[in-house]
Amino acid sequence: MIDFFRRNNTFHIPVLALLAFVIKFSYFGINPALQNPTYKKVGGLLDPFLYETLYKKLDTLFVNGIALLILLGSAVYLNQILTSRRMFQRSHMLAGLSFILFTSLFPVGFGLNAGIVLLPVSILLFQQMTSLQNAQTPLGVITNMGLICGVASILYHPFWWMLPCCLVVLGQIRAFRWKEWILLILTFLTPFYFAIAFQFLTDQWNPRAFLPTWKPYYSLEAPDTFWIAGIALSILWAGIGFVRWQSGNGRMLIQARKNWYILLTIALFTLPTLFYPSGNTEEGLILLAVSVSPFAAHAFAEGKKKWPANLLLLVLLLTAGLMVWKVLGEIA
Repeated sequence: MIDFFRRNNTFHIPVLALLAFVIKFSYFGINPALQNPTYKKVGGLLDPFLYETLYKKLDTLFVNGIALLILLGSAVYLNQILTSRRMFQRSHMLAGLSFILFTSLFPVGFGLNAGIVLLPVSILLFQQMTSLQNAQTPLGVITNMGLICGVASILYHPFWWMLPCCLVVLGQIRAFRWKEWILLILTFLTPFYFAIAFQFLTDQWNPRAFLPTWKPYYSLEAPDTFWIAGIALSILWAGIGFVRWQSGNGRMLIQARKNWYILLTIALFTLPTLFYPSGNTEEGLILLAVSVSPFAAHAFAEGKKKWPANLLLLVLLLTAGLMVWKVLGEIA
């Protein structure tokens, strides 16, 4: 089974789209705003728009269909960037496949949330980070990084975590040039300046609305058996991929290795969003897929025996089906 995604094939995208549709189809009729009245109020402009406006005015099936298109497009977009940056030895669709599977391993349902909307933005930020190494105009790339983080943070407050991430990545690539750090911070604050100015001119003065909200909206519950199974499998899968990545890391070009270190840095700064602010677990897991799925894709790398990779793929698909059953069972 896995051999189809290991080889360069013109039917990769249609088959991946069919697989994503099969996995997510049962979720299509679920309205997340009705499923949980206090749904993911973590701060930002996206949550009120999605759950209080979009889901109320449009058909749930249509809105969840948009979510699937964004998810699939992000998987293909991320896979294309990884291939163009020569981060894999050959062209394949393993990263895109891993992306779809990782977002299906937890019983969190499926819908158009802030994490899915910002997936292309997060991948675009990664693309800007990796282009910084050979950029002819690095100040322009740094400006783009700051603006992307600033606009995304207004839409979705936990994206603030990407500001220190960008500073660390900038220090890795540009050797702590403090003027560029200042430029990054100023460009990050620029969207906030215009947003606050708009509030002032329209007599809607409330600058605190743009600050992250850290007060928990609900107490953290102990994970049930399904959550434990999803977490354990994802850690095992990513761990196998990480070990295989490390074994081939020394044979990579220096630039490719730096790109992988950027992904690792993004993963480290995305992990806290699962817990702070509270209520952000689903969006955090979706955004974590951007940095985890490329490492996990190495678990499907070719070896002397094909059955371990095929067995892993089968277990992941069965787990994704189990999570569908879990979510639908809770609603029923």
